Amino acid sequence: MGDQNKPPIAAKSVETQVLEDFLREVKPGEMVPWEELSKVAGRDARGAAYPSLQSARRILEREGAVFVTIVGVGVKRAMPKDCVDDAERTLRGIGRKARRGARRLFGVGKDGYESLSEEDKKAHNVRGAILGIVTESVKPRVRKAIEAKVSTQGLLPPAKLIDVFTNGDKKSE
Repeated sequence: MGDQNKPPIAAKSVETQVLEDFLREVKPGEMVPWEELSKVAGRDARGAAYPSLQSARRILEREGAVFVTIVGVGVKRAMPKDCVDDAERTLRGIGRKARRGARRLFGVGKDGYESLSEEDKKAHNVRGAILGIVTESVKPRVRKAIEAKVSTQGLLPPAKLIDVFTNGDKKSE
């Protein structure tokens, strides 16, 4: 009975469908200029049609077709190497955000920390620990240790990667 009160999920727009169909035909490694995307959408792909383009890209990404933006040029259907390079940029960005977040979190100082409620102190400590793990995990020393483990054992589950943090380069069981 509660489902009757929910608003219906918005239908996919015609513009999104047209862009999705067009991008589905793009081969890996091919680039599509903004002008061509604008013609397909019927309006500026960098302006009014951009949300529809993003929706089409998300839909196709779920199907395994990844598109990357080439600034000032258009979009390119990513090759596997493009995805690896994009992940590297993502990791650098995450590292910067984690360092900035930790600086802000610990910027409250001892007096600020002491003024927090017990619940807020706990949240402060948990978030600080998580930001610390993220910050450490993108450092070159830790990445080399992870690389050594992955090169001998393949992709590791997160629980096994904890050994890299606790044991460094030592061989873990």
